[in-house]
Amino acid sequence: MSKFLFKSLSKFAQLPVKASTGACAYDVHACGIDGSAAAIQPGAVLIIGTGLACNIPAGWCIKIFSRSGHGARHAVSLSNSVGLVDEDFTGEIMVCLRNDGRYQFMVSNGDRIAQLRFERNESVELAWTDQLAETARGAGGFGSTGVNSVHSAMKFGGLSRLRQDHMRCPRVLTAR
Repeated sequence: MSKFLFKSLSKFAQLPVKASTGACAYDVHACGIDGSAAAIQPGAVLIIGTGLACNIPAGWCIKIFSRSGHGARHAVSLSNSVGLVDEDFTGEIMVCLRNDGRYQFMVSNGDRIAQLRFERNESVELAWTDQLAETARGAGGFGSTGVNSVHSAMKFGGLSRLRQDHMRCPRVLTAR
């Protein structure tokens, strides 16, 4: 088992904790908010400290995810969708929350504000090629496999039909 060593940057910092024995991520807490609470207004973003720094073992990284209850109940989530802490970063772990809701969202010291997932980060080799292997999906993306199963798409002409529908969508960016 790998060991992650955390440094407390505040006397109020808390180690991340699992909310249940089956949880796959650890809740991280707000730390360092001036006053009793901070308000995130609708449409606004707030960067919140955790009071934690970490020595991440070689070959590992930390991914930061939103808490599902924040999104479902308040439309509050990470502003960058998923945060990433690299193994060579030793500064304070920060969480950037965005309020897409209609009401202000209050954050106090000690509140659980995000989830940390500890993952292996294997190095890979990158290289150029002139030809990619053929697959059933091909270049179909952005919903090309449908909302239900691929089998339901087959009723409407199969994957080739999905690719044709996809090609009618305007493209914003295309690699050349």
